[in-house]
Amino acid sequence: MIQALWLTDIHLEFLEDDAFHNFLEILQQCEYDMLWITGDIAHGANVSQYLIKLAMTLQKPIYFVLGNHDFYGRKTNDVYEEMYIVSQNPYLTYLSASPVIEINANHALIGHDSWGDGRWGNYYASNITLNDFLVIRDFAGLDQEKILSRMQYLAHRSVVHIKKALKKALKKYHHIWMLSHVTPFKETCLYGNEIADDNWLPFFCCKEMGDMLIEVMSQHPQQYLTVLSGHTHNEAHVQISSNIHSIVGGAEYCEPCVQHIFTI
Repeated sequence: MIQALWLTDIHLEFLEDDAFHNFLEILQQCEYDMLWITGDIAHGANVSQYLIKLAMTLQKPIYFVLGNHDFYGRKTNDVYEEMYIVSQNPYLTYLSASPVIEINANHALIGHDSWGDGRWGNYYASNITLNDFLVIRDFAGLDQEKILSRMQYLAHRSVVHIKKALKKALKKYHHIWMLSHVTPFKETCLYGNEIADDNWLPFFCCKEMGDMLIEVMSQHPQQYLTVLSGHTHNEAHVQISSNIHSIVGGAEYCEPCVQHIFTI
């Protein structure tokens, strides 16, 4: 049996040194074989340093994707290039730049950062302005139309990667585990206990990804997909179809926690 410990939206940049070391101690006390992180690890300026600290302290395989906060203050391509370098650490694997990862004979892991794509809700009528559009350099200074175009470009890039990896994994493995920061399904895009409204959905859900996953998995009814995400900070568990389960982890700023330990 393999034990996989899942973290999401841990926002380590908000922690004082003592709180960060306490969190590391909690992780060291847990029993697991590998660590999965579904984004918002820190900020663009320090995400690499935190990943390396985690790797060198825990000395266990860490498989991760990035969230929107992990790009703050930088261009996305600059962060991607840095992650390729970080992944040279033997304990760190950036899934957005990785092929299918075998967990055991029946299970495999895939992942990509993912982005909201503006296709759920009402993007043009939304009164929401995310910090992302002010501090991620790809978006800074863009008008509403160009922001949507950039969101959809980044989202589509994730969809292309996941579709290729998923189809490859389905040729060999019964159960595929997928990590993404943004949930692909509006059913697990919650605000409180309700599905997010038309103001928030455009930025917190990737419809293109969800549609693709449903289509691909419908062609493989005997196999199973579990999608783990974060971003909303609202916990959700939904059986999307007979062979797709979507889980979103809850989170609080300054209070990183273990979401779950899966036995595989």
